[in-house]
Amino acid sequence: LAQKVGARFAVACASGTAALHMALRALEVDERHACIVPSITFLSTATAVRLCGAEVIFADVDPDTGLMGPQHLAEALSRADRPVKVALPVHLGGRPCDMAGLAQAAGDIALIEDGCHALGTTGPHGRVGDGRHSAATVFSFHPVKTIACGEGGAVTLNDPAMAAHL
Repeated sequence: LAQKVGARFAVACASGTAALHMALRALEVDERHACIVPSITFLSTATAVRLCGAEVIFADVDPDTGLMGPQHLAEALSRADRPVKVALPVHLGGRPCDMAGLAQAAGDIALIEDGCHALGTTGPHGRVGDGRHSAATVFSFHPVKTIACGEGGAVTLNDPAMAAHL
């Protein structure tokens, strides 16, 4: 999987939700933090943040694509009432987000890509999962996903210490 998406590491787990939770925990997200999640996504993106005790701040999305863009992230950041630790852009329906723009808008805030709908997707900013602009990307192998295994998930990333922690 790591080779196919262009990442150095891939760590398998029980589900896409577990992958989200693991990646957030590896970045030490807890009740002191907030995380930015797009308003259009599957429940697990926000649920994983709440499992860590962090506050969820919903960002608006583009009305045509359903994707969170840099301007949506910037606006959500302006509403934060506590430190934002992570933003979780979702590549909805196989459409890739503007990861370069999101990384610029995020500054020092980590990005975890929710690629559960986008295994195999490539775009102008590379392959979803290559970690070029994010700390990690999560995938799901649920029966309605691109590659189905009955259930399962994975995290792809480039940081060896984070991979070992996962």
